[in-house]
Amino acid sequence: KEIPSLKWIADFRDPWSELDLLDEFHLSNSSRKKHKDLEKEVLQTADVTLTVSETWVEDLKRLGGTRVELITNGYDAADFELKPKTNDKFIIGHYGLLNHLRNPKNLWKSLANLSEENEKFNSKLEIHFSGNIDAEVIAEIEFYPYLKTKVKQLGYLSHSEVLTEYNEASVLLLLLFNSKSGVGNYPGKIFEYFAAKKPILAFGPKESDIEKLIEKTKTGMYFSYDKVNLKDDILDLFKHENQFNFENTESFSREKLTKDLSDLLNNI
Repeated sequence: KEIPSLKWIADFRDPWSELDLLDEFHLSNSSRKKHKDLEKEVLQTADVTLTVSETWVEDLKRLGGTRVELITNGYDAADFELKPKTNDKFIIGHYGLLNHLRNPKNLWKSLANLSEENEKFNSKLEIHFSGNIDAEVIAEIEFYPYLKTKVKQLGYLSHSEVLTEYNEASVLLLLLFNSKSGVGNYPGKIFEYFAAKKPILAFGPKESDIEKLIEKTKTGMYFSYDKVNLKDDILDLFKHENQFNFENTESFSREKLTKDLSDLLNNI
């Protein structure tokens, strides 16, 4: 039953009918149509639909959304105590789940080649992981003799311990799924990277929202997984860790995003 006086906000943190994962359910045509019909009903009934990336805003408008607004994920500034590094290593860090579907094979090859060619780089490089790391990824890295001693698996870390690791890292690795959902996916990780003020080395599909965001905020480098030779770019990161400006990243603080949501609620 409809209640005319009640305002309704529908919040899409992920796609619905166009979610990649649905393909694995082998839905019948009638089931697929039911998803689309229900989604369209939500999009046309809600006073406002929220979602978390520019691509998904446009997708939901195309699917029938009458008013679709963007409010991204963000970071809590109070969580972060920025401190200078206490090491002289070139640490590339990834903290959290890493599976074989997000394995930047050309990165490992380029790191190995650089280590073989550049003695200083070889003496400084470390690759840090925490959390659940796919054995296939570790095997891929350790296939290269020059990288075997570079990998440090830190095991499971609390969130506060991860924040400490951010301070010690030189570069933070961001790995998107190389798929349609990856084009419009803003992982929560990137906003923590903004708060940590560390250069981002990102891989994902071409023309993704993350690629545009990194370029706009001047926070790092973004590559597609099929870029073969990364040596010059990595060497540039190695020599100039502080080359990035981190422009307007404060707009992704949860304080600012909460104000945006409050303003939206007050205007519907």
